[in-house]
Amino acid sequence: MRGKDAVPYFAISAAPLYRRAAGRQGGLRAHRIQIRIRSEHGRGHVANLLKVPGVRAVTRIQGEPFAMSIGGDEKRVAHEGPRYSALYEIDGPEVLVSPEWSKAVEAGRWPSLVRPHTRNRRHVLYKVR
Repeated sequence: MRGKDAVPYFAISAAPLYRRAAGRQGGLRAHRIQIRIRSEHGRGHVANLLKVPGVRAVTRIQGEPFAMSIGGDEKRVAHEGPRYSALYEIDGPEVLVSPEWSKAVEAGRWPSLVRPHTRNRRHVLYKVR
């Protein structure tokens, strides 16, 4: 693992979580599933991953539509893709295959509570330059 002065990497994990849960369950039940997923992500899953050597930070992000000026024009951009993603700031790619990472992603209620409600998962890695 590298030290704190090393150039970090960002791993992004994205999966549509709530559409599937809402599609299978009606109204109030779907809402309760969403609350449990958010709670588990914030308390259990992130806390477990932050204990992994080489993990600097974990941030949950939500995609939104936006507008930007480019070439003298304002362009409106609709959000496409998963609504929620997680951004992991890590020391390097080796963190993602470490025994500690493997243990952390299987700890707690995340595997049984959240994974059944995900599909089309997408994982990417970026190096800060």
